[in-house]
Amino acid sequence: MRIILSRKGLDSSFGNTASPIFPNGELLSLPIPDEHSPIRYEDIAWKGNSIGCIIEELSRGRISRKHGAHLDPDLRIESQSTRDPDWRGIFGQSGSAQGHLSKYVAPGDLFLFFGWFKQVAVNTQGVHIYPRDSRDLHLFFGWLQIEQILEVIPTGTIPEWAAYHPHCARGFSTQNNTLYIASRDLVLGNTTYPGRGFGTFDRSEQRHCLTCPDQPKRSIWKLPPWFYPFTESRTPLTYHGDTERWELLEDSTLLRTAGRGQEFVLDASVYPEAVGWAKSIIIS
Repeated sequence: MRIILSRKGLDSSFGNTASPIFPNGELLSLPIPDEHSPIRYEDIAWKGNSIGCIIEELSRGRISRKHGAHLDPDLRIESQSTRDPDWRGIFGQSGSAQGHLSKYVAPGDLFLFFGWFKQVAVNTQGVHIYPRDSRDLHLFFGWLQIEQILEVIPTGTIPEWAAYHPHCARGFSTQNNTLYIASRDLVLGNTTYPGRGFGTFDRSEQRHCLTCPDQPKRSIWKLPPWFYPFTESRTPLTYHGDTERWELLEDSTLLRTAGRGQEFVLDASVYPEAVGWAKSIIIS
């Protein structure tokens, strides 16, 4: 089994806005803008309301509620008003990022999705804002265990229920265009969790935070000590082979993460501790 740490949602390159941690601790990963997507921000529901107003407020009007949204990964059934009975969690990748994934990833592997988050507040006008002291954080917001990997090609077979997805809307011209379909059940080690093959985290909790508490950058992570690859000459997390990125402390490992790459892959057969770690993140 491999665990893929996948950076998704708004970031400094796409949208230049963080996703919100609301005053009550709830999390919402906001998708990046996508002018080719058939889905608009105003079409995406969260807690029974459209996210269109939230994206306009937090982006200070730079992103309109009517702009196309790259709803990917799509992990919440309530995000769309209508769903096919066969729908399940889905994620798409293409280009060089998919070229990286294709070297490692197979059915049964597990995506852990993380993104850029900041605490928000509501001002006296009732508008969502980022307070000046709001800290930049990398947080896990969801997961998907892979059941199927499907190429979006003319000779491929894509389920009818998946035709809405932005990676299907792009057509067949995009290089390495690929869909990852979620399992219905989550399997970690010898344990099966029925109906939990994909999902999101409703609230911000310490177990979901990657950013080291006493470091100035969200890209500096605090990880368990077993993550350090060089004491036993284990294959490092992909894109992180440089020893200068790693620092082994008494009770943890610091990692200065790479800006390059959307997915970082860890082989749980080399790091057996990773399965229990993933379980501690997903299963409350």
